[in-house]
Amino acid sequence: SVRTQSYPIRKIMELVEKIADKQTGIAQRDWKIWCNRLEQCLFQTRDSKVYELFNEMNLNPLSPLRQEPFRPEYAKDNSTGEGRYYEMVLDKIEKSLNLSTLKNL
Repeated sequence: SVRTQSYPIRKIMELVEKIADKQTGIAQRDWKIWCNRLEQCLFQTRDSKVYELFNEMNLNPLSPLRQEPFRPEYAKDNSTGEGRYYEMVLDKIEKSLNLSTLKNL
């Protein structure tokens, strides 16, 4: 039912918001460590059924993390090494969670 599906969807979206809030304050010197931890943590969620729900809706729940307001200034896009590294990590995460071919939110 929609009601039982909305709870895990809400939890994932809250997680994305928390990630964005945290990562915008990460010091530049700690950025690669943050990216690696983000990859490890999200990879651990790969067995979550919530990703199946997003696949059914054809939506990538992680896509907001690519947007400039969700990123620190020094990694706001792919014009910096930090930005390119972040996007590479997001690509790996999305591929491992079968989200890479889904539409952005």
